[in-house]
Amino acid sequence: MDANDIKKTEAIRFREYIVQGDNFYRQNDIDSAIISYFSALKIDKTHYSVLLKVYIIFSLAKVSNANKKVMREICLFFLEQKNICYRYGFNNFLRFTVYYENKEYVESSKLNKCYKFNDKLISILNDKILQLILKKCLVVNSDLEEFLTQIRKSLIEIYTSKKKNIIKKIYKFLICFAEQCFYNEFIFKSTKKEEKLLSKIERDLNKKKNIDEYDLLLISLYKPIGSLDFLNNQLSSYQSESKDFDNYLKFTFRDSKYENLLANQIKEISNISNKKSLLIKNQYEENPYPRWRTTNLPEKINFNDFIYKNTNNLFNDLGLEKKKILIAGCGTGQQILNYSGINDVDIFAIDISKSSLAYAKRMTDQYKIQNIYYFQSDLLNINLLKESFDMIICTGVLHHMEKPYEGLKSLCEVLKPNGFMKLGLYSTIARSSIIELRNEIKKLNLDFNKKNMSKIREIILNSEKNAIKMCSKFNDFYSTSGFRDLIFNKIEHTFNLIEIQNDILKQNLKFLGFGKHRCLQKFKAYFPDYNSELNLKYWTAFEINFPDTFSSMYNFWVSKI
Repeated sequence: MDANDIKKTEAIRFREYIVQGDNFYRQNDIDSAIISYFSALKIDKTHYSVLLKVYIIFSLAKVSNANKKVMREICLFFLEQKNICYRYGFNNFLRFTVYYENKEYVESSKLNKCYKFNDKLISILNDKILQLILKKCLVVNSDLEEFLTQIRKSLIEIYTSKKKNIIKKIYKFLICFAEQCFYNEFIFKSTKKEEKLLSKIERDLNKKKNIDEYDLLLISLYKPIGSLDFLNNQLSSYQSESKDFDNYLKFTFRDSKYENLLANQIKEISNISNKKSLLIKNQYEENPYPRWRTTNLPEKINFNDFIYKNTNNLFNDLGLEKKKILIAGCGTGQQILNYSGINDVDIFAIDISKSSLAYAKRMTDQYKIQNIYYFQSDLLNINLLKESFDMIICTGVLHHMEKPYEGLKSLCEVLKPNGFMKLGLYSTIARSSIIELRNEIKKLNLDFNKKNMSKIREIILNSEKNAIKMCSKFNDFYSTSGFRDLIFNKIEHTFNLIEIQNDILKQNLKFLGFGKHRCLQKFKAYFPDYNSELNLKYWTAFEINFPDTFSSMYNFWVSKI
């Protein structure tokens, strides 16, 4: 059998496994569906749509004794892939770590307030799956965070007591752990003793002529190495014998330096003078949000098809010129990727923070996306772009403005007639736990800093009020920029659906629905009328009964009348 025959045979087997998987999936036999789909991927993993489908199914599937072996194999497969959003699979990834399998040992060590660096603990830290999780996923589990916090404390005590032989046994873990700490922006709490020992390592390092990788890694567990001014020149040219260390250095040091260069290249439309806008600008300059490493790639699609798929409406402009999309408040660029698959468009991305824009540009350059134009601007000055847009994306922005309706008015002025817009606004019902917590913080009169952040996180985790304890379920609880955005944002408004109907839609906008909302099937079971999904009174009743329906935001589409 020659090479062409082998390829034909593999293609046939690939299709057979896909058909088989689809049949099992329709019968709700998830375990068998996963096995069939994964068998197809092992033949050919270049079919990205299939890969993504299997990943989503894996992320939502329950791990059982019956499927544990194949699920573990799939877990490793996806942790070694590129171009997927690893946070979706975090909970199932964690199930296959040596750490998870030894929870009783971990818990007993925690009760004794001591982690002995014996063979069992070293096997937990040197577990490949745990290391890949630390490298690729934001840790969003309070038990694992507590474990890592205690491990870090033990490590710095061991290191400064000159017992480096233990540290050398977990070199790769240290690299992955350092990347995790940079990823979460050093949100783990620390003691005064740790800070004292950290200062000692820094002083000793400053006296050395050469780079000490272990010194750097231990420091990286507590602060960015870019803050070590005395090392900047050496780090810029340093090359390790370890590829893993060089990758760590790129992620935690060189990428940040590159972003500083990019920030200087971004065009400012106008000075930002609004006092409230300046507060928000300063927040996101200090803590660009969110920090991300990879995401799912979008499907390639025509503009008209994209509009129809998301709104069930036809785009009436049949002109041949390129369509223009505005992403108003693009942040660090993750949502830009969602729209970069649309064919033959120009994307204009604006944000109030140059640090966020620089992060966005670095990441979109990494994905080789060429059709994006970045500008620093307050949303209130968007008319100075002197452009009009076929589609505008503005999610998670208006509710952080002093006057959200003024921001909406600015957007409507640059949206073409019959153009489409996606808006994202916080729900008063869904944010009730955050609102309650913020009221508690006001009583304590706590401003944002590392000490107060640790204090409030402890309050949340130990609260007897379910509403407040629920705040630890948000992914944003587990990174500094996320927590600041979640709890300490200087300006935040919330809305209800009646306000959206009476105030937002009065701006000559027509409501087109919430897109492919995760609760749509459940909603239709309660309100089966034709086009009931376009009735905001129905959605109001549904949200009252199911308060977490819009736990992220009201993300909805409108068109300009």
